[in-house]
Amino acid sequence: VTVTSSAFFGVKFVACGNLKSMDSSYNSKLRKNNESFALTFLENGVVKGFLLIGKTGQLSHLKRSLLTGQKIAEEMV
Repeated sequence: VTVTSSAFFGVKFVACGNLKSMDSSYNSKLRKNNESFALTFLENGVVKGFLLIGKTGQLSHLKRSLLTGQKIAEEMV
């Protein structure tokens, strides 16, 4: 699994998973506020890919679900 991360002008971003292959068969969740943007692709409650911009506090939880295949808690998505 490839994790790409960087920061531009002080704004962090992280992309993980094969985001090009994500289609309508995955359940996508979008969460945004003044400090961050998170787009997560799920299959049966398991993370298959994600994109984070801004605050990346949930990174470890999302990555763990993607790598282990364990379901993730709804509040972490």
